[in-house]
Amino acid sequence: MVPLAGCVLAAFAAIAAFIFFSLISISDVQATEKTLKITLPYIANDEQRNLYIEQVVTRAADATGHTVQIAHFDLPTNESRIQKMLQDGTPGIDVAWMPVTKERIDTMLFVPISLYSGLHGNRLLLIHADRQADFAALTSLQALAKMIGLQYQHWAEYRVLIENGLQIHGDLKYSDMFRAIDSGLADYLPRSALTIKDELKRSQSTSIAVEGSLVLVYPSYYFLFVNKANPELASALSTGMRMMRQQGTLQTLFEDTYGERLDGLALQNRRVFSLNNSDIPETLLRNQDTQWRR
Repeated sequence: MVPLAGCVLAAFAAIAAFIFFSLISISDVQATEKTLKITLPYIANDEQRNLYIEQVVTRAADATGHTVQIAHFDLPTNESRIQKMLQDGTPGIDVAWMPVTKERIDTMLFVPISLYSGLHGNRLLLIHADRQADFAALTSLQALAKMIGLQYQHWAEYRVLIENGLQIHGDLKYSDMFRAIDSGLADYLPRSALTIKDELKRSQSTSIAVEGSLVLVYPSYYFLFVNKANPELASALSTGMRMMRQQGTLQTLFEDTYGERLDGLALQNRRVFSLNNSDIPETLLRNQDTQWRR
């Protein structure tokens, strides 16, 4: 017979071994779960938060085994300064979302998957409500070029519209553009399909409407750009976003966020005027990572 003391010691030894190996297993799991504090550009208040971007960053990181704590830079910073900080590896901002340009692709760390599936390059027109018939009669970009459009000269879209031969006035402030359309000093204001309904609502104008038959389409993509000092973060977000795209969760998140804004715009049924964008690298055109929305 085995002495009672020996049985007790054996039992304690077994329990100790179980606890030891359990702690090792827990430590291994915890080691694979990293919490990342990711700082995005400054916002003045919660209304300026881009919850879609925050969700994309959080879910992409989560897909690669990370949890995320989102923060915002504490100083107002324009896009040029943000680009400089990310290019130089200056601490303060980890990730920003910006339009793709050849310079940014050549000089910056980025996640090569479009955030909006190129839909910022679908431009609808804000016009005077009484002029729907005038625009419905247009059959070519050349015909549209005889009209006067508006776009702020420091916006990226201004260059694209000018390069494609359109008459665009770029001196007015944003609020004055609506007054110019209302008074007949200008004919149209192209805006993104993702924002045009909200912009019209905020204008509180009763005489301006979304033109119903045309869409200007040109390549325009937003990427996540990452601080040069953190290539590991860029790699993790790239892997996570590609997983989201392949699994369909990126499109689901997009539709949940923007689907209502696109409802009623009938993008598929509009007459398309195609424009060139000389500042988009050829490798990004007709790419499943930049145009993934079905």
